Amino acid sequence: MEQLLTEILREIADQPARFIAEVVQSALLIGILVWAERRYAPGRLAARKSRIAAELEAAGAAERDTLRIRDEAPAVVAKARESAEGIRRSAGEQADKERADSVTTIEAEAEQVVAQARKALDIELTGIRQQASERLVQLTTETARRYLDEMLGETERRALTQKAILAFLDQVEAPAVTKGAGAT
Repeated sequence: MEQLLTEILREIADQPARFIAEVVQSALLIGILVWAERRYAPGRLAARKSRIAAELEAAGAAERDTLRIRDEAPAVVAKARESAEGIRRSAGEQADKERADSVTTIEAEAEQVVAQARKALDIELTGIRQQASERLVQLTTETARRYLDEMLGETERRALTQKAILAFLDQVEAPAVTKGAGAT
C-alpha cells in the first residue's frame, strides 16, 4: 500500500498541472451531479409519492372488494346449487346442438375439400394429357423429319415443303372466303 501511495505522489509531483486539471474536472462533475439531483429529484420523488399513494388506494379498494365478495360468496354458491340442474340440462342440449352443427359443418367442408381435390386432379390430368400430346407431336414430327431426311433428297424435300405450305395457305384462305361470302 505504501508503494502505491508513493507512486501516486510521485506522479502528482511530476505532473502537477495534470493533477489539478483532474481535480477540477472531478469537482465540476460532482457539482453537475449535485445540481441535477437538486433540480430533478424533488419532482421525481413527488411523482413516485403520488404513484405509491394511488397504488395504496387501489390496494385498499381491492381489499374492500375482496371482503364484499367473501360476504356475497355463500349466497352465490347457494343460488348456483339451486340452478345447477337447469344449467346442466341446458348445457347438454347446447352441446348436442353444437355437436350436430359441427358434424354438418365438417361434412360440408369435407365435401368441399373432395370437390376441390377432384377439380385439382382434373386440371392436373388435363395438363398431363396436354404434355403427353405435345410430346407425341414432337416425337412424330422428329420421326417424320428423320425419315424424310433419309428417304428424300434435298430437291424432293423442298418440293414437298412448298406443296405443304401451299396446301396450308389454301386452307387458311378458304375459311376467309367463306366468311366474306356469308357477310355479304
